[in-house]
Amino acid sequence: MDSISVHDDYASTYEAEADKLNYTGPELLFGLCHSYLKPGQNMLDLGIGTGLCAEPFTRFGLTVHGMDGAPAMMEICKQKNRASEFTQWNLAEFPYPMEDEQFDHVMCCGVLHFFEDISGIITECARLVKPGGSVSLMVLRGHRDHGEPDENVVLHSTTPISFWQHRLEHVSALGRDKGLALRKSAYYLMEDGGEPSEELVFTLAVLQKV
Repeated sequence: MDSISVHDDYASTYEAEADKLNYTGPELLFGLCHSYLKPGQNMLDLGIGTGLCAEPFTRFGLTVHGMDGAPAMMEICKQKNRASEFTQWNLAEFPYPMEDEQFDHVMCCGVLHFFEDISGIITECARLVKPGGSVSLMVLRGHRDHGEPDENVVLHSTTPISFWQHRLEHVSALGRDKGLALRKSAYYLMEDGGEPSEELVFTLAVLQKV
């Protein structure tokens, strides 16, 4: 089963499951890139899902355009008014149906670990963001340069699906090749059974188009 189908299947329970994990990734990523944001700017959220990651940015006053391949997830996002515009699109299909430098900022939170090769997504982030704009990412931390599989991860304890780890140095190099400079980074430990888990460590990164 592909990741789009998996996400559509559990769209109705996704946020309840995230609450059980005390998922604070969106707030942490927002805090990391806050200094680059101004109310009234626009942001593209790649893999917006139910809009959980977009919510703090919308509250801040950004106009969020969400893109996702899972229609059931996006329908929940629409109902919660977490974005103003939507595009249904498979993130593995390039190029994305947007104009060059269309957005002040681009975000991809909690998505990149579903891709072995993230170079195409980074390329599109660099193409779509305006000069000086930020690209905010959250990736499952890895130790090799390219698509390290994590066989121990089972999505929400029920659905087997491949997760891929990516080193910060690899993400930074991909961005640098496309004119994105790494400005900030941090690590975030997800919870497992109420305790931070060393097995689920995510990297938060903010890059800027120079």
